[in-house]
Amino acid sequence: MREKADGVGNEVAAPVHGPVVQAGAIQGDVHFHAAKDPVVPRQLPGATRHFVNRAVEQDMLTTLLAGARSDGAVLLSTIDGTAGVGKSTLAVHWAHRVRERFPDGELYVNLRGFDPIAEPMTPNEALGFFLAALDVAPERIPPSDDARAAMFRSLVHDKRMLVLFDNARTAEQVRALLPGTPTCLVVVTSRNRLDDLVIREGATRMTLTVLTEQESHELLGRYLGQDRLTAEPEAVAEIVSHCAGLPLALGVVAVRAAEFSDFPLDELVEELRDERERLDALDTGGETGVRASPGPTTRSPRKRPGSSA
Repeated sequence: MREKADGVGNEVAAPVHGPVVQAGAIQGDVHFHAAKDPVVPRQLPGATRHFVNRAVEQDMLTTLLAGARSDGAVLLSTIDGTAGVGKSTLAVHWAHRVRERFPDGELYVNLRGFDPIAEPMTPNEALGFFLAALDVAPERIPPSDDARAAMFRSLVHDKRMLVLFDNARTAEQVRALLPGTPTCLVVVTSRNRLDDLVIREGATRMTLTVLTEQESHELLGRYLGQDRLTAEPEAVAEIVSHCAGLPLALGVVAVRAAEFSDFPLDELVEELRDERERLDALDTGGETGVRASPGPTTRSPRKRPGSSA
């Protein structure tokens, strides 16, 4: 290697893979700090194992994703419907299908808009959660709603991200959380019609309806197997009728039937026939049962199908 006129030159004793630092006289220690890889949040909950159809609704969401926005507005869809109809399940299932289209990640938050126990999540709390997910140090997260919202919009600007707001109660609960870039897709689920997001933010609104009788049979078959359904067709028809096409109700009944596989389905039907015991039959004993969906209520002890205790 050629030396300079002052006798100072460069010498590399081995092949170089990466940057080389040139320096003259050095006093003290030398520290190298590698640049951190950008954080890519992957916050989607796991998709449910048993999912039936919803092909039309999934196509609607995919069509929205394919639509280009020339006005700079964020792509936004709301999914509303009654409790237990499968809004969250649909949103998460579809999001898993398209997650590869969002190389900068997915953000998810349960806004607890209809939680029977906890208070709805505030926009400030949700923004703090998102900023932490985007690797903002706690001491750098500002306290005010406006400052947090501005920082969030700055961090996701021009990034291709999917943002899922689950169980929103009002449009106001969501509005402060919206990105400001058309490269992001936002999906909101709610029991309420969030028409204000349609009017002001141009959201595409979708109302999720109950499953058809055929789809209800298919969902039960996913849990119990077709052989058991074929063995008791009358009991299955009555279960489908009592569950009224609600995937959550069908899932709860199917789980109970699978747990007590040695009991005939018509014994479970007896509980569903009695309106006083129907909620017990549709209760998981946790926070996801049909009993928990409409609001707080007192639980009775779970009963084994056919038992008197």
